[in-house]
Amino acid sequence: MENGNRVVVGLVALMIAAGCGGKSATPSGTGGQVGAGGAGDSGTGGSAGGGGAAGTGGGAAGATGKAACTAKAISAGYNHTCAVAMDGALRCWGINDRGELGYGAVTQDLPSPQTSNVLTGVQDVGAGYRHTCALMASGGVRCWGDNQQGQLGMPTGGTSGTTLLAPATTDLLTGISAISVGDYHACGIAAADGVIHCWGGISFDDAAKLTGVKAIASGATHSCAVTQTGGVRCWGANSKGQLGDGTTSDRASTDTPDVLTDVKALAAGYRFTCALTTAGGVRCWGSNYGGQLGDGTTTDRSTPPSTDVLTGVAAIAAGYGHVCALMTSGGVRCWGDNQDMALGGPGTDNVLVPPSTDIVTGVRALDCGSGYTCVITTANTVRCWGNNPHGQLGNGTFTQSYMPAGDVATLDGRCQ
Repeated sequence: MENGNRVVVGLVALMIAAGCGGKSATPSGTGGQVGAGGAGDSGTGGSAGGGGAAGTGGGAAGATGKAACTAKAISAGYNHTCAVAMDGALRCWGINDRGELGYGAVTQDLPSPQTSNVLTGVQDVGAGYRHTCALMASGGVRCWGDNQQGQLGMPTGGTSGTTLLAPATTDLLTGISAISVGDYHACGIAAADGVIHCWGGISFDDAAKLTGVKAIASGATHSCAVTQTGGVRCWGANSKGQLGDGTTSDRASTDTPDVLTDVKALAAGYRFTCALTTAGGVRCWGSNYGGQLGDGTTTDRSTPPSTDVLTGVAAIAAGYGHVCALMTSGGVRCWGDNQDMALGGPGTDNVLVPPSTDIVTGVRALDCGSGYTCVITTANTVRCWGNNPHGQLGNGTFTQSYMPAGDVATLDGRCQ
């Protein structure tokens, strides 16, 4: 079952205070992977998915010590959001019916960041359907939440699975440079040799040992990687051609020809994939029910197109059925499924081609969830818009919103 990550966010901008990310997409070379949304080159940072890293960081602390109050990574999942503060502290908000927020208990929906940390020493984070994984600064990986398909990297514990309500106290993997998180699976890149490791509900032939990987992105039930040579390999479910090999047959092996070359970053959504070329162009394939491929149609395609739908792009992120691009100018443009106002404008009409104007400017990283979108601004604050039934926008309400109207409250008041 391919339950994609649909996220929508409203009038929100979170200043992540010393405490709190699939992974945010950032310009390649300055950040890391995108989690469940999109991916960037491994770079120096690490944040995504649906899906990216946090870029170059937040700069020097000012006289009031605001470096501890700003975000370096954000991940928008299906109905919950997590963010990493500049000091490596992690905080999450939104739905918590499987312990995906990591606070040690199943609770009612939490519509704003909590004042306590989920973890510290975190480099990046990925939010999935009902689980979350963190990449520690040490290179370890820890996961929590729902484990119905082994997405926590541990035995499922029978038909109902085993749920962890707080992060595991020991690392699932070590020596990892980047992670990506899908609905029911997750993947990591080994720092030493670029080998891919995946676990949970995805068809993956670990014996194939794809090496030399520099970026990875995970969609609902598929994942794709960029090799050091710029080639793209995909595996997992393929019902809409999201693997890009010209078929609709699922595949576990990564031992295949590249489906595209000259690529530096990826974003994977619900049954579709987008690539950011080394020249700054965007090309997408797979499901196109909402126009998320950006080619002016709603026709699915099982191979990457030969031309770009948008140029001048620094980073990309994909949600359930929409895509957002971070332009080299720092502006953001979104297209595709807009029923939850994830594209950042009034109305709910789908947009079949990338718009020619920005919906917000001054952005350095972004991620897309299930019907919502979040960005990190150049001031390192967080803003979100779109669907909000579980408080995933983090603005203290459950109200849907189509515009990022400004920064929301700080996490604990220390940086007001």
